[in-house]
Amino acid sequence: MRTTIACILGLAAFSPADVLAQKPRLDPAHVMGAQSCTECHGKEVDAWRATTHFKTFKDLERRPEANKIADNLDLDDLSANSLCIECHFTVQKKGARHVAISGISCESCHGAARDWIKEHNKETVARAARKSVSEKAGMLYPQNIYAVASNCFDCHVVDREELVNKGGHSAFSKDFDLLAWSQGEVRHSFMDSGSPVKKSGTVNREADANRKRILYMVGKLLNLEYELRAVAKATTAKGTAAAKQAYGVQHAIRANALIKEVEALNQLVPTNEVTALIAAAKSAALKTKNEAQLNAAADKVSIQAKKFVEAHDGSQLGGLDVKISALKPRGTAFTP
Repeated sequence: MRTTIACILGLAAFSPADVLAQKPRLDPAHVMGAQSCTECHGKEVDAWRATTHFKTFKDLERRPEANKIADNLDLDDLSANSLCIECHFTVQKKGARHVAISGISCESCHGAARDWIKEHNKETVARAARKSVSEKAGMLYPQNIYAVASNCFDCHVVDREELVNKGGHSAFSKDFDLLAWSQGEVRHSFMDSGSPVKKSGTVNREADANRKRILYMVGKLLNLEYELRAVAKATTAKGTAAAKQAYGVQHAIRANALIKEVEALNQLVPTNEVTALIAAAKSAALKTKNEAQLNAAADKVSIQAKKFVEAHDGSQLGGLDVKISALKPRGTAFTP
């Protein structure tokens, strides 16, 4: 009988050696938990509590599709296996144990807080100075779009072949669009750069036109980068009982489609960075057992994507508006 999260009151503890087969995306020893953000960012935390990211902590093992994947993988507890915990839970080290303390949370996007939270909280220090010190210590501010959004694609593009081919998990989130989700359910933009943190207002603000353009384009570029890296990990093109279309095939098809999509966007708003990025993406064959070339191509895509973010503020990307206007926010943005 599978142990459910609900049965153990939302907490699952396990040995680090038993569970973290590879380096986790967040270091559990440095995770503080969402409660460490609540005092100053209470409205943002309230918005998080209304999201699927929050609710998955108790809901995941109640979902039939999750149970089917667990059965295929012979898993007894979804919250105590490295194939699941990194993308569905926030894990904290408590003593000698690692404990799943919540679903995807603040630190999943902004970085494990232990090394930077004290500096970030020093309201007697000028905001710019706090920001500089906090960033050097590992905090990812919303303005760092590429780095924050990378955390989204770490999970919304599945990079574990076994999880797809044996488990039957989807190879990627088919409905995930960075702009659509950032302006919908997960939106938590209460901060006002001109006001103290605790007086930041009650309006969950929509991004302006320029930021939307950057979010839209960066989402496409990051998606392409991560699809290339996913194909790089493919070892077989043969389908299985759980996945009729193999992990590598699904990702290769998606990567090819994204190359074409980015090419079309670059025709709307041509930039040197994206032109170079497309050439890099095309330099490696989308096939199994081609890890070195595909990762090299993905590295070049990453470099050009970062250059794109540094070079553009969105004001010259108005040609993207025709695409953005047709995109609806996913879910409802939280209203206090």
